[in-house]
Amino acid sequence: MQENNHIANNLRLIIRISSNSLAFASVNSENEGRITYEPYILNSGISMAANLREAFRSREILRENYARVLVMVDTPVLMIPIEMFHEEDQRTLYLHSFQGHEQDEVTHTVLPDLNSVAVFCVNRDLKLVLDDHFNQLTFIAAVAPVWRYLHQRSYIGVAEICQAGVRHQSCRRLQPLGSDTGGGDALRPHDPICERQMRIITGKYKGRHFEIPRSFKARPTTDFAKENIFNVLYGYIYFEDATALDLFSGTGSITLELLSRGCRQVVSVELDRDHHSFIKQCLAKLGDTHSVPIRGDVFRFLKTCRQPFDFIFADPPYALKELPTIPGLIFEKNLLAADGIFVFEHGKDYDFSEHPHFVEHRSYGSVNFTLFK
Repeated sequence: MQENNHIANNLRLIIRISSNSLAFASVNSENEGRITYEPYILNSGISMAANLREAFRSREILRENYARVLVMVDTPVLMIPIEMFHEEDQRTLYLHSFQGHEQDEVTHTVLPDLNSVAVFCVNRDLKLVLDDHFNQLTFIAAVAPVWRYLHQRSYIGVAEICQAGVRHQSCRRLQPLGSDTGGGDALRPHDPICERQMRIITGKYKGRHFEIPRSFKARPTTDFAKENIFNVLYGYIYFEDATALDLFSGTGSITLELLSRGCRQVVSVELDRDHHSFIKQCLAKLGDTHSVPIRGDVFRFLKTCRQPFDFIFADPPYALKELPTIPGLIFEKNLLAADGIFVFEHGKDYDFSEHPHFVEHRSYGSVNFTLFK
């Protein structure tokens, strides 16, 4: 049984949907990346959502227990420079640019190598069908790989490419993402909703909101940055049944997200008494017993902890003078399990690309993440 679960957890499913085509691809990362591709012949007399329901009934490829599911949607795309993107404006901008999508859900894909955001729509009926069959889905614009390819093959430059999809007046009113003060869950400024609330973006607790006391200095990592770094992690780790460590946990935003995604244990370490108490209150509201909230100094914890974790997240204050030493301490104490991943949030002035365990760097506005293995 354990062997079957292990095999299933290495399977990925890719679903590609356009206005007149539907196809599935299964990828097994353990079997030399073997790909099984199946196009689906559509019944033109019924909707795409109805075709997808029929496919779930008849196609064996859709009956596996997939660890990851990627949905590529071929719909009109609005490209926005990342520094001008504001999540609360995406629906208004998209519907202004493309008519006839008022009943669709508007979402986005971050293209960090292009320093841009692709805003696109997903048919609500299609999304309901997919949500009925999979707990965790990642949606991307089908055109995103094409944009990356064109950018690599040309010297046009990101700014000029993106101008084709963005009206100047619409962009001027967007606020830049993030602030470089950072630390303990940085907050996007000028966002009245984020200033008082944090939201769980996916998983079994998806949509749950928590009011943040106005007196708190720490703020939750923005939905924009959080959603997109978790999309990146989608290719590195399967969170269900994983053990996780959340350092400088602030308001507990990452802890709650990890629990929602199925981690069997999440240890959160936060020194501030009020923040620690707030995290415990949020956990009590969820009724989740898989978290171990610890009030204490992160550096003392790192020196005494003997447990390895599958996933580690650290979001120290950007001005913390000991910040550059944190990756070294984690690997020195062997706190990252084999095949584990460590995500380090930090300010733009830090570069860890020479670290021996460096994997990649991601930037969303002034919010920076470095990944280590």
